[in-house]
Amino acid sequence: MDTTRLGLGVSALVFCTIQPQSWSSFLQAIGDMPDVESAMVMTGEHDVMLLVRSVDMERMQSLVIGTIADRPEVTKVETAIVMGEVFRRPFVLPDEIPQRAAIGVDSGLMRFTRTDGSRGTRV
Repeated sequence: MDTTRLGLGVSALVFCTIQPQSWSSFLQAIGDMPDVESAMVMTGEHDVMLLVRSVDMERMQSLVIGTIADRPEVTKVETAIVMGEVFRRPFVLPDEIPQRAAIGVDSGLMRFTRTDGSRGTRV
């Protein structure tokens, strides 16, 4: 999907450090933000990485500085503007990972069956 054709011309990875006792309220708040496409809990320097898409840089700045960084649960924010997306995979099947392919197609109680090779989206 070409997000610029949808009017979402600016994308950013927003790395947030959260106060430990504030997780649930922060996760609830970002879940209610339509500009936040995805949120991932991380190890390392930051606690959460958000993929944020916005109509323009002014809206992105307002969202990051005025909404996300201004939340009481947030102690630190670092933002990286996405200059371009090469490709996006919505998911990776177990048989696409060499070590998993050697094990076979059974994974616990699930069986993964490939439908076709067109699931990767080039942008």
